Amino acid sequence: LFARAFEDTTTGSMKQTKDIMNASGNNAELSVYEINFHTTYGESPMEVRNPFVAGFGGALALPLYMLRYQSDLGVKAQCAFTMAQFSFPVGGGNNVRIWGLLRDIEATGRKRPTWLGMEIANKAIQGDLVQSSISGINPIRTEDHTSGLSSSVTFPLINSFAYRDGLNRSIILFNLSLTDSYQVAVDTPFEPSAAATRYELNADSLYTTNEDAENIKIVTSAITDFKDLYAVTLPAHSLTVITWTDLTGISLSTSSVQFPSTNTGEQAIASLLVTNAEATPTALTVTGLSEISGDVSEFSTPALTADLDLAPGESAEIEVMFTPQTAGEKSALFQVTSTDPDRPTQNVVLEGEGLSTDTGGETGGETGGDTGVPDTNVGPEGDLDADGLWDSMEQQIIAAAQSDDDLTNDWILTLADVLPEDDFDGDGVTNKVESDYNIDATDPLQKLPAASTWALGLLTIALGAFTVRRYGHQLS
Repeated sequence: LFARAFEDTTTGSMKQTKDIMNASGNNAELSVYEINFHTTYGESPMEVRNPFVAGFGGALALPLYMLRYQSDLGVKAQCAFTMAQFSFPVGGGNNVRIWGLLRDIEATGRKRPTWLGMEIANKAIQGDLVQSSISGINPIRTEDHTSGLSSSVTFPLINSFAYRDGLNRSIILFNLSLTDSYQVAVDTPFEPSAAATRYELNADSLYTTNEDAENIKIVTSAITDFKDLYAVTLPAHSLTVITWTDLTGISLSTSSVQFPSTNTGEQAIASLLVTNAEATPTALTVTGLSEISGDVSEFSTPALTADLDLAPGESAEIEVMFTPQTAGEKSALFQVTSTDPDRPTQNVVLEGEGLSTDTGGETGGETGGDTGVPDTNVGPEGDLDADGLWDSMEQQIIAAAQSDDDLTNDWILTLADVLPEDDFDGDGVTNKVESDYNIDATDPLQKLPAASTWALGLLTIALGAFTVRRYGHQLS
């Protein structure tokens, strides 16, 4: 059922037809007038044939063939045959449930699985077909030379097809395993918006039908936390579609900065990352940084001496400081203004607690004479991969990645996998900065030391290719 889709586009009749057309030199496009999911011959009894041709297997097979024709042979125009026909006479007084993508139009209006497979695929098809690569170990299945196959065929169980129309993107994911579910991660080409939509089609077995009741339907769900390397579980014999848009414009790494409890007169520092998304068509400018309300005297931010231009994919790391003058809970509203046409102003809440100090001890400004400049004589020795990170810190990150509950970190296995510009603990400070200050890069609560200076550091974020990755190792 599934194997012939792969044979057709490599050595089968569709590939042969495409080769003949190419050799003709007429530059004609190959189109499919009708593609049928049927069995009108053979001697199998009706109780076997009917649940097969009206069953859920058709929801996977029909779009699989058509998508393989589209991606492998460039067949853009294809038509599935046909919307309506309940059955077809095959002799001996028997009628096989066949042809019609709808069970009927007026009596029940139920959709057969073949219709649902076409419907869910068309939720993804838009604009241009784009490359979707599958990396790592993709499980396979081999079908021996049987009826309909000219030779044995080995094919991958996880298949993906991706589309793009401007900023709109989509991916179709097949799991052709008859028994096993697989968890994959979608590696997006650009940072996506958090809002996405998932469509899923599966059933208890390939023989489940909608003939007597609606047992199969497309399940639609909203995704509110979509991101690069988003985890997706693909049930056995299922079809999944995800649609989303590329993120554009200026974004902030957080909407709330929580400082640690800090003694009055001392200073705590945190970082805020301002990013122009890589899919943004033009450079954008950060034009202002300011506190606008609250305990503004307890917090400070750098004053821009000039506009900060950010090219697509570029970020600026901004230090914000908390210097409590009195004890108690403090908060202020911090605002970033930019030339982003959709979000010209964005706010961040700064929060911290001031602690009273011992009057018998030393008072004054920053403790310990710390100037905030990294001390190159502090920290463990060794940098085998010469990336500017202490090897001991990299080993610490590797150990945390392999032992925590976040499966998306499991690919971090070697020193080379720990990148200076990454932020493993998600505290808004890069691994390089935390290595320079010799602080724990796996603890988001451990902050940079007190500092008397602020800095704006530019870095470029490189986003990966469009792939689907299986946890532990890359999967297609």
